[in-house]
Amino acid sequence: METQERSMPRVPWPPLLLLALAGLAYCLQRYSPLPLPDALGSGVARGIGFMLLGAALSVELWAAFRFYRRRTTVLPNRRAKALVTDGPYRVSRNPIYVAHVTIPIALMLAFTNPWMGLQAPVLLGLLTKLAIEPEEAFLRQMFGEAYDRYCDATRRWL
Repeated sequence: METQERSMPRVPWPPLLLLALAGLAYCLQRYSPLPLPDALGSGVARGIGFMLLGAALSVELWAAFRFYRRRTTVLPNRRAKALVTDGPYRVSRNPIYVAHVTIPIALMLAFTNPWMGLQAPVLLGLLTKLAIEPEEAFLRQMFGEAYDRYCDATRRWL
């Protein structure tokens, strides 16, 4: 057990990455605003942004509930007790992170802040390097061939 604990990934809590980048985007728009194309500043675009935000948060809750149902942790720096492959995990190995990357795009539309949208690829890169790759190595160590089969059948993102 001590060996497993030592080899667990040291992952920053991904929502903190999202919040930090969102805070940066807010400050950048406030003090160095970027113009948004007229079509993206419309009421329709704002409505789409709020719907997209609702969808992303719903996916996060649905995915987290799958962990709860399997009595394992959703926290990336805690030891998993089960490999979750159902629900949104049938479509993506990382539905919570897909939702995390969708949130800045939704916020860009909902609050007409182009800096929010520009942070989405940055967040995608940070999540891949700082969270997903260490998590995958740990899950491969924990679940072996079952995890390899899951990876073969399910995409990392979408």
